Amino acid sequence: MRSQNTYNVTWLINPLDPIRIASKMLSGVTELHAAGRIRLRFGRLPVPVSADPPGSYWEVTQPATGRTRRIFIDYHDASNLFSDRALDYVDAYFKRGFEPAEAAKLGARARLVHPYGLNFSCLVPGARTRLALMTLGKFFSDLRTHKPGAAWDDFVYNGKLLNNLPVPTAFELAPGEQRVSKVIYQSRIWPPEESEDNLPGLNRERISLVRALKKELGEQFVGGIREDWFSRQECPDITVSEGTHRQQFVRQARCIRVGIYTRGVHHSIGFKMAEYLAAGQCIVSTPFRHVLPQPLVPGVNYLEYETDDECVEQCRRLLSDRQLAETMA
Repeated sequence: MRSQNTYNVTWLINPLDPIRIASKMLSGVTELHAAGRIRLRFGRLPVPVSADPPGSYWEVTQPATGRTRRIFIDYHDASNLFSDRALDYVDAYFKRGFEPAEAAKLGARARLVHPYGLNFSCLVPGARTRLALMTLGKFFSDLRTHKPGAAWDDFVYNGKLLNNLPVPTAFELAPGEQRVSKVIYQSRIWPPEESEDNLPGLNRERISLVRALKKELGEQFVGGIREDWFSRQECPDITVSEGTHRQQFVRQARCIRVGIYTRGVHHSIGFKMAEYLAAGQCIVSTPFRHVLPQPLVPGVNYLEYETDDECVEQCRRLLSDRQLAETMA
């Protein structure tokens, strides 16, 4: 039942919204609507669509006052990229890759910018039809701006993603499941492409870490570098197939005691961090440069490392010290 103070929330659909990112937002507002916390509507984007940085526009109205606030959620990995169009249009700008020093460079407009939080790829049952419609809308939009073959390939990819998205609770231990004393880290490497980040350096970091973990932890390590044409060329000894169904992988991963996190492109905080937190796993991570609305504290929420040797040592601590592991989980 909705009260007179229930907020009216309108998502102004952008056909460029990435399905994997939109799934979390759609799941959240769908459940808020079902609980009577908001009235959810969908509308058309009233401003020109921009792909850089990608993001979504929202309007939130409080019935008691009639005041409407315009909101933009910026999905971009990089902390130094902002949408001037959005900053000129909205009352609040939530940025995934948020660094206070970069936001401060906006001058007076810095007051609009806030940390958005973590990406989390999931889908509640009540949101599936809407996300399917968004997937179809993105396909028709892509047909206008891409070659038909590329648009179709993207549509097929998004369709498979839609079918494999787990419900949020799928990441949590099921009744009767037990943690196994192992460490998991599975990541990808990037083929050469234009980027402000040092992708070859990022690739070397990930490859070196996997090799160290396999060597030092042996059968207690699960994972590797995701197999594709580039990883088969660069590090064939540590590639792992992603042939496993996404939901099967989630069920396997949530039972592993320790999850390792490495920085994302542009020092972003990737999907993997939210999955570890949802599963209640112990986390071993490189330091964070980007800021979250609720900060993660080293020594409390995770153990920090900077070198491969330090990562291995932190993992060994958590594998051998059950009390520490229970405290960190």
